[in-house]
Amino acid sequence: MEKLLTQKEQELYSDKAYASKKYDDLLTKKSIVNRILHKGKKNQPLTEHQKEQNKQWPSIRGMVECVIGIFKLHDGIDKARYLDCNEIEPGLCWQCWHTT
Repeated sequence: MEKLLTQKEQELYSDKAYASKKYDDLLTKKSIVNRILHKGKKNQPLTEHQKEQNKQWPSIRGMVECVIGIFKLHDGIDKARYLDCNEIEPGLCWQCWHTT
């Protein structure tokens, strides 16, 4: 995950696969708001607050993944990353590339 960070992130949204103390510490160190979905553990279920957050955050991630899906479907790209390009031109700016 650290290789994907551009040092301009303010928040990071991700699925439960990245829920770990390692990533919590990394995001805290870089002053990035952690929006990784919470993952319940054996004998330690999620709190009601965590369940509510898990319901809210995917809607934001879903909007971004929809755009990436359109790029993949229509432009044949393999990977995409949102970049903050407001200094250059207001609006969305994406970095896309082929891996083959």
